[in-house]
This record gives sequence, structure tokens and C-alpha cells, in this order.
Amino acid sequence: MVVDILENGVEQRPGESQKDAIGRVIHDAWLSRNEWAKGGELDVPFTQLSAEEQDKDLAQYSLGLEQTREQDPDKATYEAHAEKSVQEMILDIQKDTSLPPKIKEKVIESLSTKAAELSAHAAEQYEKAQDEALEHMDTLVDAVIRAKKGGSIKIPLDNIDHEGKAPVPIMSDMAANLLVQAAKSMGMEDVRIREAQFPNDVRSIDIRLKGWE
Repeated sequence: MVVDILENGVEQRPGESQKDAIGRVIHDAWLSRNEWAKGGELDVPFTQLSAEEQDKDLAQYSLGLEQTREQDPDKATYEAHAEKSVQEMILDIQKDTSLPPKIKEKVIESLSTKAAELSAHAAEQYEKAQDEALEHMDTLVDAVIRAKKGGSIKIPLDNIDHEGKAPVPIMSDMAANLLVQAAKSMGMEDVRIREAQFPNDVRSIDIRLKGWE
């Protein structure tokens, strides 16, 4: 729902502020996912919630907005995204009035610990992805040079096993995304990861001059 709001906006009702419109949509979506809340203290319009509960709803939008602004593929971004996925779960737990306080406190404590573990794991995976991307950088530079002369160049992301086995990835998705970013930094605007389209096809990074057909 938050992604939909960020991409398409939200329709404001007469006399409704943008903040209340965003909160209304997020809160209504949350109610639709949580049947246990029906008839309870949270089953009211967004504007009738306490300031604390309104802030919890709006925090989800703020988190989503921050994520859309974090486009650079650096370690800090990957760490932040890992932490925020857990923070969203914590927000839902905080709203759950069915849990006894001690249980809720323990769940939040455990999730907070998991957020730190995921952050450390994301940093480790990013370092590995950088090493993978560097191994293929010469191939990428050659492809960009050829594409600049006109045409479409493909860098395979899988190896095909002709004995009928599944394709074997050449690099991780994170490494492939780093190569896409590197190609764009070299002036190639039309760069994308193409998924396999048919049996025995492979994924690839497609690079071509903008507008080339």
C-alpha cells in the first residue's frame, strides 16, 4: 500500500489534508489485513486515532519515502533497507493490542536484535557483490564501448548446462545491479536486466544506446 501511494499518490477528500489522506489509506489497509482489530479501539477512522497511533501509521509512509530516496548502491543503503524491513514488523507488533505487554516487549526485543544481524549480513553480502562485479568489470567496459558504436550488447548472467539442468547463475543479483549502475555511470541510459524468456534462455544485462531499435 505504501509503495502504491508513493507511485500513484492519494486522492484527498474535500477538506482533508494530505497527511490525513495518507494516514487514512494506510490505516484502512492495515485494518483490512488485521481482522482481530475489527470492533476494537483501533477500528476507527484515522483522524479519530490518538496522536501516537497516527504517528505509527504515518511512520510507514516515512520509511517508504526514505527507501525511494536511497537509490545509490552503497553499503549503508543495503544496511538501512535490511533494518527497515524489520522496523515495519515492529510497527505492526506495536499496534497489536491482543498481545500481553510482556510478550509484546520480548517480540520487539527479538526483532530489534534480528535487525542488527540482518544489517551485518547485508554489509557482508554487499562486499561480496562488489568483488563479483569487479571480476566482470572488463567485460562490462568492453560491452559499453561496443554499444556506444551502435547496437545492443548482452552480458549473460547464467551459464546454460546442455544436459538439461537448470541454468547456473554467473553472479548474484546484487552484483548484476552494481554492473547496471556502472554502465549507467558511463553514459548508457538504456541498461536493464532481462529475464529468461524461453527454455534454455538465460538472464542477461542488456546495454544499448537510448532509442536504438
